[in-house]
Formats: sequence, structure tokens, C-alpha cells
Amino acid sequence: MGIGMDASTSKPLRNQRRAGERFGVSPTPFDATWLSERQKVNGHGVLLDISSGGFGVRMPDAPACGRLLHTRVSLPKVQDQEGTARVVEADARVCGRVPVEDQAPPAWFVHLAIESIHPVDEKRLTETLRLLKAGEDGVA
Repeated sequence: MGIGMDASTSKPLRNQRRAGERFGVSPTPFDATWLSERQKVNGHGVLLDISSGGFGVRMPDAPACGRLLHTRVSLPKVQDQEGTARVVEADARVCGRVPVEDQAPPAWFVHLAIESIHPVDEKRLTETLRLLKAGEDGVA
């Protein structure tokens, strides 16, 4: 049996990282860069939900499924001594996109799975998710 196969069904397994517990957040800025036909593309949008394995975002222009992006996400604000927003950067892959039907200007819901993240950014993400899960008042 090949790597990534499920013994009970003999079908390839899907990426399960995005299947982690998701938390809806108030819309916060999301930026991404990717290469398209040898051109650097800067995309923008808003973060809608977050998990330990990925993000759900809304973007006016969505990259194709499978595309690898360098992302920059503003996490929900966590009250600390400085009161500053936490920013996380990660490389993520587009694992799904769906057009938004009710928008006059076209928009997309895009689901991204984290491929790689720096340990410091991962620590920030983990701490924010812990606070979201606890429902602490310190998360805006």
C-alpha cells in the first residue's frame, strides 16, 4: 500500500491539517503574494476563520487551487502589555475556492492549508487559538 493511503478504503487520504477546530474571527486584514506567469502578484483580502492548520479568507481575486502563497495574516488582537496586533506569516497552499454569489464586485471564499510556518509565528498562532478556544475577553 502506498504512502498516504487508507487501509480500509484503498483511497488516497486528503490533507487533514485544515480539518482542525476552526474559529470564526471578526474580519481582519490578509495579504498574500504568489507567482503567476513569472509575475509577482500581491493579493489582499480579509481573514474570516482560522485553525491550527489553515485560514479561511475572502479575496476579490483568488489564485488557482494548488497554488502556493506567502501569506501575512493579522490575528485577532490579544490584550497584552503593548496592545498591538499580532501578525503571522506562513506559506500556505490554496486547497479550495468558491465564488461569492451575493456580491456586486466578484469575490471568492478561499481556503488555505499551512505548508510551513516559522516557530515564532506558530507560537503566536497557537496562543491566539488557545485564547479563542477559552473565550477570554482579551480577544477582540
